[in-house]
Amino acid sequence: MICLQTISCIIKSCILCTFLLLTGQAMAQREKRFRVGPKAGLHLTQLVGKTVGTSKLSTHASAGLSAEYQLNSLFALSADVVYSRLGGSYGSIDTSALFKDYKLVMQFDYIHLPLVIRVSPRKSLIFLEAGGQVGVFLSRRVKINDLDGQTQPNQSTDAGWVLGIGQHITKHLCVNFRYYKGLTSIWKPSYYTNPTTGQTIRISITKQVHQSFGLQATYYF
Repeated sequence: MICLQTISCIIKSCILCTFLLLTGQAMAQREKRFRVGPKAGLHLTQLVGKTVGTSKLSTHASAGLSAEYQLNSLFALSADVVYSRLGGSYGSIDTSALFKDYKLVMQFDYIHLPLVIRVSPRKSLIFLEAGGQVGVFLSRRVKINDLDGQTQPNQSTDAGWVLGIGQHITKHLCVNFRYYKGLTSIWKPSYYTNPTTGQTIRISITKQVHQSFGLQATYYF
């Protein structure tokens, strides 16, 4: 005959096993909702400014990691950590008379941190996305007629908004087209101190922002 102590141990074991099974199932479901993987892409980038106009498009590559968390059947969050290069060029073929006699090429390297929310109709593999992006400046390259040149100091960060459309091609592969428009000026403000009066005057600099059109592919594990 089975004693009460044995029955109690069996019941406790069943409860523990049930708890572990439910916990494991919940964790498995959560893992299915969260995915991470490498991403890479190609971007057409340019500089946009009122005074100097819009630069010619330049082609650059990007690479990094992407994570996606499925909130429900309709919404998902996506965040990236990506190295990318932005910039553009002005030259004699541009309509701007300011750069008529020489070619100016400016390239900026960033670590970009975009965060977007994705919306997709139920049972659809296509999604729309919108959000913001912050870039941490790494380095820059300025060329004037293929010679190293200098410009005024640039900001250490860049920020703007993104819009995009994409599709989950397979269970793991995702492709999307994303548009980015900077909101903050690339350049730092300049200051001049009058040696006679000691008064510091801020010199206004033409606002220039980044703009890019990118095609990206992500492989989620």
